[in-house]
Amino acid sequence: MDKDAFELAKRKVLRETRENMGIGTLSEKTMHAVLKLYYCPDRDMHEVVIGNYVADIYNGDRIIEIQTQNLGKLRPKLEYYLDEYKVTVVHPLIRETKIILIDETTGEHSKPRKSPRKGNIYEVFLELYRIIDYLKHPNLEIRILFTDVEEYKIRDARVKRGRLVSSRYDRIPTNVEEEIVIERYEDYLMFIPIGLGESFYVKDFAKEAGIHRDLAQSVVSLLYKIGILDRGERDKNGYVYSIAENL
Repeated sequence: MDKDAFELAKRKVLRETRENMGIGTLSEKTMHAVLKLYYCPDRDMHEVVIGNYVADIYNGDRIIEIQTQNLGKLRPKLEYYLDEYKVTVVHPLIRETKIILIDETTGEHSKPRKSPRKGNIYEVFLELYRIIDYLKHPNLEIRILFTDVEEYKIRDARVKRGRLVSSRYDRIPTNVEEEIVIERYEDYLMFIPIGLGESFYVKDFAKEAGIHRDLAQSVVSLLYKIGILDRGERDKNGYVYSIAENL
């Protein structure tokens, strides 16, 4: 992870955004534009036609797709690409958010307000489930990038349930903190909390990971379906899981 390269990409995109009269006026949203430039500064390698699709980046060796939300939208591309090309999917995970409201009438911006919600690495499993059929493919690499963002929302005059209505307009990444790389499916072992015993229930996973049981169920289910976990008999506490013996 190169913070200097990220800053350079961010400043370049924001400068171009200002020249185009403001946030959200580019042909693509700012988050996507910054990350694409960060992962490949050479724009000649952007928006490359490969077969029936247009790849975000193709450097002659690898296709890179920047998907800021809903990894399920990549399924047709992955189906087409993976047997012929190495593919990296980049998915930003929002760590901290500062919310800025834009007045729909005047265009004035509010002072940034820090959201109390912080991103958790296990939340990415809800997205990974959308492409679960491809997670074990040897040509697929996943990069999860922890980012801080400024989220701009349009505030209009409508009121819903006693509150002013606002809608997301754009997100600007302001910082990158960490990048987690999954190069092969065995790397998913990194997500299993160290404190778990040799066998465990979903509730144990939730406790050790510090996440809600519903999210833990999704994580454990995915790890089981891709062969990272074995599942034993079910009892009153649920299924018993353990790390797969063949790993």
